[in-house]
Amino acid sequence: MKIIKPTIEQREYVKSILDKGMGKRGIFDGGYYERLFGLIGQVIICDMFNYPRPTDLTKADAGFDIEIGGKKYDIKCEIRTVDFKRTYVHNVAATQINYKTDGYIFMSFNKEIGEYTICGYISKEELKTKADYIKLGTHRRRTNGTYMPAKCDYYELKNKFLLEINNDARM
Repeated sequence: MKIIKPTIEQREYVKSILDKGMGKRGIFDGGYYERLFGLIGQVIICDMFNYPRPTDLTKADAGFDIEIGGKKYDIKCEIRTVDFKRTYVHNVAATQINYKTDGYIFMSFNKEIGEYTICGYISKEELKTKADYIKLGTHRRRTNGTYMPAKCDYYELKNKFLLEINNDARM
């Protein structure tokens, strides 16, 4: 896992493209706040791999955000109020599992201190076999003892299944 603080330029870039198109393209896009921090995470990964940043958020992205080593990845970013812990999980909405992507890159954003954790990546096929399938309305217990109702059907993946990201395009 790698911790990164976004640059002012990265944050301003994302704000400028959100102000043009808002990035509302599909199901579970989130509000402005969620899109802002998710897209900053995407820009961090794009910059890490020297991949073109997103420019047009008015169109669907074909289900992936970045191509690395010939494989297409969707970048998922969870917003939290605490540092990421290895016992946490990552989620992919069931409605998104059939998008044309080969895998997922997971990030966590601690909004209290403004830092992103690049948690790792997994292939779509591995995710489907290793994740738990959670049904809409299920009350899932968190590690802190609280419960969270599922807002949709989704795949929940334990962090231990993720592979570490390196930025030499050998994922």
